[in-house]
Amino acid sequence: MIKQKSGVILMFGGDGDPLPDYSIGGFQIALAALESLRRQLASELGSHGIRAVSLRTGGIIDTIPEDFEGGEAIVESIVQGTMLKRGARSTTSARLQPSPPQTTPAP
Repeated sequence: MIKQKSGVILMFGGDGDPLPDYSIGGFQIALAALESLRRQLASELGSHGIRAVSLRTGGIIDTIPEDFEGGEAIVESIVQGTMLKRGARSTTSARLQPSPPQTTPAP
């Protein structure tokens, strides 16, 4: 990237705000470390035309099981933390559903 004087380093991060009672302290530390690494890479490589970007998500709401204790509160906190007041959804769950049987039209 330095040789061609352009490029993008894309990192995946998250919100990392403290969530009491969910025991994810180590995960929050990892998110903060990734964000620090991204900032450092941006400062070192920006002059070479290389951007370092973090794609941050507060969570994918359909990955929380419906019967998960406190799940509704987590979903609500994810949704309220977005500008558009809607959460990210996974398309994977739709792809895992069985396809309807194919029918051939009668001649």
